Amino acid sequence: MATCPFALAYEMEVLSEVHLECGSGCVVSCFTISSAKSGRSSAAHQVDTRSGVDDDGDLIVARRSTAVLVPDRPRESILIYHNMATAIPLVGLQVWRGALLLADFIIHKCKNTSDFENVTALEFGCGTGLAGITLARHAKLVFLTDRGADVLDNCSRNVFANRGSFLRGESGVRVRELDWEEGWPPRTTNMQQAATSSPYLWSQQDLKDVEDATIFLAADVIYSDDLTDAFFRAVSKMLLPGSNKVEPKSYLKALEFLLTPPGAQALYLGLEKRYNFSMDALDVVANGYANFVGHLSVEGILIWSFLVSLIQDGAGENTSAAFLGKRLDDFTVPKYIMEYDRGTDLELWEICAAPQRQ
Repeated sequence: MATCPFALAYEMEVLSEVHLECGSGCVVSCFTISSAKSGRSSAAHQVDTRSGVDDDGDLIVARRSTAVLVPDRPRESILIYHNMATAIPLVGLQVWRGALLLADFIIHKCKNTSDFENVTALEFGCGTGLAGITLARHAKLVFLTDRGADVLDNCSRNVFANRGSFLRGESGVRVRELDWEEGWPPRTTNMQQAATSSPYLWSQQDLKDVEDATIFLAADVIYSDDLTDAFFRAVSKMLLPGSNKVEPKSYLKALEFLLTPPGAQALYLGLEKRYNFSMDALDVVANGYANFVGHLSVEGILIWSFLVSLIQDGAGENTSAAFLGKRLDDFTVPKYIMEYDRGTDLELWEICAAPQRQ
């Protein structure tokens, strides 16, 4: 019997660029956080590259650093347990560059604004939990969500390893299973089932608390069309359009709503465009990226179609996309986490629910 080529691709191992200097198997990496004085240093800072082991015998990787910010105080760090090369279903066990860019953004926001202070937040597809763990230093409550026992167990291990730095301690972070293909609300447990059920099931209290979420995170979740569609279906349950209902009074007002996303809720997403040869397009394409942008009313792309609809019927129809998206300039975000290279294919996005006309 012939083997399905799609099954072979699913079982093929992949390796994040972040891990290229590491060994093999399960390791714990120490990601250092530097405070910036005046931008990036012109000289590379070298850290000790000798490796040790933690209490469980796992390898601790001290990574070589490239161009970094000049520190003005002792460095903080985030410990992340992760695997090396994995099959595609277990890529959440690796650290990816989009998560590191998103963590840099969170650090920068927390150093310069109060936007993330004492918020309730949820991370979609958290993987190792790096971005959410970074936010937990300032947030009241962070839900780290993903699927699969291996990924969730590893994420819980990382929460425990970093609990001392959280604003509310370990109680300020909850690891929960969230399958994008399933509906909302997710499966819940009760007190009688708690002893025998998965520790990652949602409780009724979780569902009540997550209603207060205003900040949503996601990183490295865009790499296939099917996954991207499922992601936006899940996001649509959390970014509530009802909170952004508006009634434009003029063409200028409609344009303002498109250029400045309204509402208190926002999703911040870090992604890395990964290029592969497509037999359908007979070209090298970034899988999932075009579909990702297609879900958004992006500044400068769908504005004119929106205005044309206003002119045609005097009231206007909703844009075809349920979300407004704005690509953020990652060059304005200093590189606080030292042990990765950003390259040219990383992007940072701010997304909110599109305004719905009453």
